[in-house]
Amino acid sequence: MKTISDKELKRRSILLMDYYTKESETFFPSKKFILLKQKELELQIKNLIRNEEYKFSLRETLFIILGQGGFELFKRMHSEHILYDRGIVLFIHAKRVYENITIKGRETYSVRATVGQIDISPKVAHEIRRIVVIDDVISSGITLRTLYKKNAGEFFNASWEAIVLLSKQEKVKSYKSIFAPVFIENQLTQVNTFSKFTEDEMTRKEFLEKNFTKEESDMEMANRHFTELKVKCLHTPHVFCFDLYNTLIEEDAQIPSYIDYLSDIASSHTYKKEDIYEFVKNKIMNHEYPSFKLMAEKVGKEFGLSKEEIREVEKRWETGSSNTKWIEKDFLSKLKKLKELGHKLVLITNCTYPAWKIVSDQYPFEKYFDRCFISSMQGISKPNIKVFLNIEGWFDYSPRNKFVMIGDNPQDDLAIPIKRGWQVYDENFLHQFVL
Repeated sequence: MKTISDKELKRRSILLMDYYTKESETFFPSKKFILLKQKELELQIKNLIRNEEYKFSLRETLFIILGQGGFELFKRMHSEHILYDRGIVLFIHAKRVYENITIKGRETYSVRATVGQIDISPKVAHEIRRIVVIDDVISSGITLRTLYKKNAGEFFNASWEAIVLLSKQEKVKSYKSIFAPVFIENQLTQVNTFSKFTEDEMTRKEFLEKNFTKEESDMEMANRHFTELKVKCLHTPHVFCFDLYNTLIEEDAQIPSYIDYLSDIASSHTYKKEDIYEFVKNKIMNHEYPSFKLMAEKVGKEFGLSKEEIREVEKRWETGSSNTKWIEKDFLSKLKKLKELGHKLVLITNCTYPAWKIVSDQYPFEKYFDRCFISSMQGISKPNIKVFLNIEGWFDYSPRNKFVMIGDNPQDDLAIPIKRGWQVYDENFLHQFVL
């Protein structure tokens, strides 16, 4: 274990460089940060676990993956077969809660931890001899102690230990051992991961304001650096959600659309141009109408169209849906690369049922997307909040900042995800995605 002393710290913060070390390690001023390469720490954990003296019995070992930090560390260790098929693995919710309190007239705060219950049969629990908790950082040890206090009664024969990247505690009560490649003596030292600053702009803002004066050019440079790298910060599993039209594919601009046609004839009717898409979105795209003809008749009835105008709407609607193309030819390979990096891909589109039948026959969406949310088949369309709540429900192991929405419409595609705490990008995301 490497120990970082008060003398070495000199009021600096710890920045875990989980990725992008080549671009970042020379940037951050040493007077503000001590940089630790997470991959080097993971290598030490890898060597520890592969050591014969630290081998695990498959039947008798229970791995507890604690919170999002533990989950991300485990994903990388598992993908490299460091912890592959070595025992029972359970993912446990964990969160630290900070509460403002007043002691003798002085405002301060207290910290408590909430953790989940280990759900395992009594028979299996009786056979467990060793419980190994995996997390990224131990600060006060309160989360580990809470986990033990809440669950130890089920495991009469087990010893408890923990494997983390970095610890501020040499020992934690009730734990036989703590393995951490790095120990920090100063309890007040802040520890953050590089990914946290790229993904969570609020945490970044608070950190920079606390550690830099506003007059320092380093503060502005650091903020700009994190922002620029945000697009490339694809290090841990995310749920990437893509809009379809004008984000991945587009209709042939040389073929006038049904909306163009309805806009052209609007002056001879009582409706306004902006009414067209809102009606189609709210009354057509969230129903499984079987044909363009039936949809055109619904539009005709709403806007007072003649039979000839209805037939023209039907013709242009079907023609437009049948003539689409990828906005960029390499989008498919980029989607494939995202999946190879371990991300989940979701397609979320306001799309009529007949149009979806055509484009889904033409494009291999189901091959590259883990799930597809088609408004006409689900009965709701963006920006209804239920669309995004459904997506979160499909992947309920992920915190909200691990969801990413990419789309061209600020109101329909991005407004609700922003309120939900998702990351958002406009339709240029895949253009900017550098492999």
